[in-house]
Amino acid sequence: VGTYARGVDTGEGARWSTDRALAWRMRSGEVAGEISLAEAETIASSLGLPVPESIYELDQAARARLRESVASLKEDSVPDFDTYLPATSLDGKRSGALIAHSKQPLVDVAACDAIIAECEARAAKLGGWTTERHENYPTTDVPLQRLPRALAWFRKSLLPDIAFPFLARAFGFALPAEEARIAFRVIDAFVVKYDAAAGQRLLKPHRDGSVFSFNVALNDLGQYEGGGTYFQQLERAGDVNGAEEGSLRSPQGHLLAHSSALLHGGHPITSGVRYILVAFVTVEGTYSEWAYRFYEDVRDRDKSKE
Repeated sequence: VGTYARGVDTGEGARWSTDRALAWRMRSGEVAGEISLAEAETIASSLGLPVPESIYELDQAARARLRESVASLKEDSVPDFDTYLPATSLDGKRSGALIAHSKQPLVDVAACDAIIAECEARAAKLGGWTTERHENYPTTDVPLQRLPRALAWFRKSLLPDIAFPFLARAFGFALPAEEARIAFRVIDAFVVKYDAAAGQRLLKPHRDGSVFSFNVALNDLGQYEGGGTYFQQLERAGDVNGAEEGSLRSPQGHLLAHSSALLHGGHPITSGVRYILVAFVTVEGTYSEWAYRFYEDVRDRDKSKE
């Protein structure tokens, strides 16, 4: 937000990250430094403008469905996902796991195919995929904000009806309060392409800068060899419940979620092409202290086993 005179930025304004988790002060169109969200809101208010909505924000109808879905979850029911790497909550009172892998496809074939088609159509028009968006661990990807149809489906269907309820069930043991199960916020989302013949074949082990991460397999295992999401701890533990060489491979439409603090990467593909939809998830600011402590606890325990 800001003021303009004859098409030029003038005076003080504010800029937010796409998820509205960070903000910067603007002076005459130039970034003057990072500021708190409260300061950014004050600047917007002084200009008579609202804080812009996150591109990943759920609308009222989607949020209502999420509340209803999460409220219906039963803690004692049999989970519809496989779990890996047992863990406890920070207070040690509840137990769960740091990785959850759906047993059945959660996203239908038509939705998966539509996302791939939109990505490839964009790449054909613009001359290729993005390769420089993530500085430390670059991926061949397309950010979801560049895919209008996929972004609309992501906000209105995947998050409220599938992904967020899945996270609430899988990681509810770790969350600090019941209300935190509907406090998830996406900070980045993108489609990654692994191509054995040309381009990216793998992604080196790393830790994400969020609380939880999830990915959805957009094409089937028969279209490539190798691949999967690699976890160092799983490799050290040996082949556990289908994890080969520390890698979990997903058939089309399956969802894999995990703590972002775990050291993980994209296992190399040896032939074919693999597509996945990736999202980084945090929680509302109310729970920021818990999020920081949880990330550090998982990271430190993970490092101790390296």
